[in-house]
Amino acid sequence: MTALELAKYKIRVNVICPGAIKTNIDKSTEVSDELKEIVIPVEYPEGSQPLADGPGQPENVADLVAFLASDESVHITGARIVIDGAESLL
Repeated sequence: MTALELAKYKIRVNVICPGAIKTNIDKSTEVSDELKEIVIPVEYPEGSQPLADGPGQPENVADLVAFLASDESVHITGARIVIDGAESLL
């Protein structure tokens, strides 16, 4: 809806849905007792990422952001773009 409403102002709105990306978030995140109470178990599909050996790199997402901010993507708006090495297709 936002993409549709802002299109008349030539503003493009897209959503980037990253999969597993190698970051240092585990090193900078403290697990408190309160957090332990609300942890939801995650079930991963069998198999591995078809396009990669392990998680994606932050640069992969940055490249997508740069593309979407460029004039090369002038006709893309209202899109949900999954960047996960095809992991979500497993």
